[in-house]
Amino acid sequence: MLIKNQFHEGIRNGSITVTFRNWKTSRVKVGRQYRFGLNDLLEVDSLDLVAVSSIIEKEAINAGFAGVSELVAFLNKNSTAKVTDKSKVYRIGLFYIKDKKYSNPAENIESTTQSIEEVITKLQKMDRLSKHGAWTKKALTLIQKNPRTAASQLAKILQRETQPLKADIRKLKKLGLTIPFETGYELSAFGKAVLKKYEEYIK
Repeated sequence: MLIKNQFHEGIRNGSITVTFRNWKTSRVKVGRQYRFGLNDLLEVDSLDLVAVSSIIEKEAINAGFAGVSELVAFLNKNSTAKVTDKSKVYRIGLFYIKDKKYSNPAENIESTTQSIEEVITKLQKMDRLSKHGAWTKKALTLIQKNPRTAASQLAKILQRETQPLKADIRKLKKLGLTIPFETGYELSAFGKAVLKKYEEYIK
């Protein structure tokens, strides 16, 4: 996925968290990492096909534009097919991977060789350091009960903001506990084992 130079700094500083593409078919996958710049990495954490008419101003700003009209003008300039309000385009959620540089283009999921007990210790530390209280068991349990459910829906159930919750779920993924899909998540086999043991710890 080509990211133009004008958007690089915004991705690095976190002001750009989404991009839009006028593709016939998707060229990216959720959970896959992609290189931009010389050796920076970003991860695709969501992928949706949406009508241009449904794009709101905030999304356009989060994509690095002044508003929807500027975004549509950019899409028209950079695609062969004309983009109108009736067109459907891909909305791609982006997450900049700090402190990690490009090394292997096939790398897309971090695995863990840690024991269940070691991971539970890390989860408990995450809970202690969290500004919104203990969340790890709640999130794992919710994902297990609601597989492949959009993060926005999970956030409503937990009464949390969507983006902070997605950031927390990425932490679980890095421990090998969750698997991302185009919509939502599932627990990995290791994640299910950790949750089962974790429930025993905090009964």
